[in-house]
Amino acid sequence: MFLLLAIVLAGCSEINQPITAESKGFWNEYIVYPLSWLITYMSELFGSNYGLGIIVVTILIRLAILPLMIQQTRNSKAMQAIQPELQKLREKYSSKDAQTQQKLQQETMLLFQKHGVNPLAGCLPLFIQMPILIGFYHAIMRTEEIARHNFLWFDLGEKKKDPFYILPLVAGVTTF
Repeated sequence: MFLLLAIVLAGCSEINQPITAESKGFWNEYIVYPLSWLITYMSELFGSNYGLGIIVVTILIRLAILPLMIQQTRNSKAMQAIQPELQKLREKYSSKDAQTQQKLQQETMLLFQKHGVNPLAGCLPLFIQMPILIGFYHAIMRTEEIARHNFLWFDLGEKKKDPFYILPLVAGVTTF
């Protein structure tokens, strides 16, 4: 776990530096730069339209992590299905002494095994998605070509907030 944390944090020192093929560090070489390259490549396919390039790469990333999201949803539904049984176990073993709590834990594990549910399986997709999405953000912010282009009424190089709050509204509408 500490090794993973060290690898991720190794990229933090160059956070404001433009991303290039010469950028060093695990984070830059294997996560941020490949995403930056993909955005640039897709943008060139659309006539240097970096907004469309970002949209296409976003869709590709979402498609790539779709199996993880499906697995997470299935596991969540399975956990919801066994909630009544879990509640009964908690009521049955409501005493707070160590022996009763140990028995509750054993019964809960048997219930999970019986229904093929892993309570930690819901967290695994998040640990895979987060580095990808954070790397995607860094790729967008650190790719110099993006900063010199516009998309619709947005100056992609500007660090100012949207005065019309269009993007938050679009994100909210497309989420539900």
